[in-house]
Amino acid sequence: MSTLIAIYDAAGCIARCDARCYSATDPHCDCICRGANHGKGYRAAALHTATAGKLIVEAYAKDNPHLNVTSYKTDGKRQNAKQRELFPP
Repeated sequence: MSTLIAIYDAAGCIARCDARCYSATDPHCDCICRGANHGKGYRAAALHTATAGKLIVEAYAKDNPHLNVTSYKTDGKRQNAKQRELFPP
């Protein structure tokens, strides 16, 4: 199961978007993409995450101010030069 984007605090991973979301067939989504990748398939979800990853993280942090979001990572195996500029390893 490939994780497209994961959010971390000092203790580790606190949220992610993975195959449970982008491969879903049911209508309910409770992952960090807020439904944007839900049921879209890996390719479409990976493209969306690559272009909107920072916005996904900012929205999650805003909706969960009690959490101390410290960092995030996208699927590094799929990053191109522009994505690496936006999401450094």
